[in-house]
Amino acid sequence: MKFKKTPSNKRGTYTYYGVNGKVTVRPGKDGITEVDIKLLHSLDDNEVYTNIKNSRPKMDKQEKAAVKEWEEAHPGEVAPKNWNISIDASDGEDGTSQDKSKVLEEAYYSLEKEVSPAVERLRDVVETLTKEQQELYQMVVIQSMTLTEAAEVLGTSIPNIHKRINRIYEQIKKKF
Repeated sequence: MKFKKTPSNKRGTYTYYGVNGKVTVRPGKDGITEVDIKLLHSLDDNEVYTNIKNSRPKMDKQEKAAVKEWEEAHPGEVAPKNWNISIDASDGEDGTSQDKSKVLEEAYYSLEKEVSPAVERLRDVVETLTKEQQELYQMVVIQSMTLTEAAEVLGTSIPNIHKRINRIYEQIKKKF
């Protein structure tokens, strides 16, 4: 499900994920034309529009009036959105219930922020790693776990984690 359009500077090609991994099609190769590429992006744009449109229920006149009243009472703020994405609340570790709609809303709006080409390239490279390597990368780099903590979580030795993370870094350097 797509919620983000492809930036205009990347619309010269089309990338999708198939059974063989990431595939990029280019005009002039294998009978692909620029019209084909534009059509694929157009279909994606339609999917993005539909997904965003359908992610929130329509408001009736009373709800619209309540939102307008709230925004007038809170100048400069945007009224909270009512999301229509069916993900149930989950139980937190402490036994409390957590509503995921706020998390989804924040995730959607974070997609709108521009990301540098280097960050996008790094994300693409990380996606080429195995699931186990991605999990270790997530723990050590993203979550800032120490090698000792990662070794405990994965039930292995610290030298093993050290070797594995060094291999990950080497793969990233080669592909980046």
